[in-house]
Amino acid sequence: MESLFREIRKLKEDHPEFKLQLDIYEAVLKAQEPLISDPSKGRKSEISLETLQKEVLEKGKPISFLLRPRVYDYQKLGSVLKDLVRRLRMVGEGEPLIPADFEKRAIKSLLEIIENLLKGDFNYFKTKGNKIDIDPTLFWNLAETLIQPSLIDLASQVDQEKFLDVWGEVPCPVCGRIPFLVLKNEEEPWRFRCLHCGAEYAMDIFKCPNCGNNDPLKIGFLIAKDREAFEIGYCMGCNCYVKIINKKRLKKPIPRGLEDLYTHFLDEIAMRQGLKRLDGIFRHSHGP
Repeated sequence: MESLFREIRKLKEDHPEFKLQLDIYEAVLKAQEPLISDPSKGRKSEISLETLQKEVLEKGKPISFLLRPRVYDYQKLGSVLKDLVRRLRMVGEGEPLIPADFEKRAIKSLLEIIENLLKGDFNYFKTKGNKIDIDPTLFWNLAETLIQPSLIDLASQVDQEKFLDVWGEVPCPVCGRIPFLVLKNEEEPWRFRCLHCGAEYAMDIFKCPNCGNNDPLKIGFLIAKDREAFEIGYCMGCNCYVKIINKKRLKKPIPRGLEDLYTHFLDEIAMRQGLKRLDGIFRHSHGP
């Protein structure tokens, strides 16, 4: 963890424009430390991962949608939430905006909050957020932070060949997040990389993940000049794009959680071309 904090400090020095995002990420990581070091990752009961993987493939829903909310230890989650809110209040100039009594009210409803988070019910966070005067997206992100270590743990244990490489859908099979990063390796299938839980799962490089276009003449690639390890893959039909990291050409691994910021220059290139990120366009077209 300390090596990651060093990378965060270095990135702040090199890119002061990202200071707020990095300060928030650092605060989240420090608040999550008790869950990361906890062998159960904040859960209080065992999970049959083999059974869950079968259910996911049968029902076409990611693992997070099938988890029971009572699997979590709400005393541990509540403690982390208090510390997270405390740390975030010290970040930036009043951002992010969290009401003074938020943690008390949230802890009282924590089981309900996690239940709706697992179901992917963003409407709940809109309604509840309005009642307690907090931005729904911020509210959602705070809740996600509490179960992220658990999802990272599950993603590290699932079967690659029998689960991740046969999932065949765009949303992450573990947490349901929409990806925007692809790992390229000429010797293996290309894989989506979920930046929320770390799952790496097979993708079809000849098919647009947003509109389904499979005409190879309408799938294009842009290679960043002087940065041959990085590319943009895009669809000429719907103008969506993903960022691609060529693992064989990457000189050193990118620190966990910093992949998006380390490849921000690809977003700038794509924006100039009038392209839209997959996680944005997919959520808008197919959102909950």
